[in-house]
Amino acid sequence: MITIINNILHLISSIRLKCNDNILSELKAYTDENLHISHGMILNTLYNNDGIIMSDLAKQIQRNKSTTTTLVKKLAKLGYIEIRKIENDDRVKLLYLTKKGKDFKNFYLNISENLTTTIFKNITKDEQDQLMLLLNKINDSLDEK
Repeated sequence: MITIINNILHLISSIRLKCNDNILSELKAYTDENLHISHGMILNTLYNNDGIIMSDLAKQIQRNKSTTTTLVKKLAKLGYIEIRKIENDDRVKLLYLTKKGKDFKNFYLNISENLTTTIFKNITKDEQDQLMLLLNKINDSLDEK
């Protein structure tokens, strides 16, 4: 049983690394600004939740507040997002896409679409559904622990 678990975990890790390499390669071709996967996760979250509170963003991208702050500051410095404080509470920061951040969306969606096509090119819709079901069961089991 241990062997199959190790094989599954190794395979999941290998797939994740290959996907990350693919995305990073695309990002490097797009810009020399040294963007990483986590920056894309932040921008993607903002595409659906422009004006999100920084602490909520951290939860959604599953990063701690310190890491999220560092990532957000870089995106702000590069001009992808704007950080605004709430008038009566300097601790709460709202994040908004700039024009540059909004313009990046089509490129980001194109990367995602190309990767999805590559991943699922030899997998039927039924197999995709079964894969999602199984991965969700594994994820749920780990959440229960």
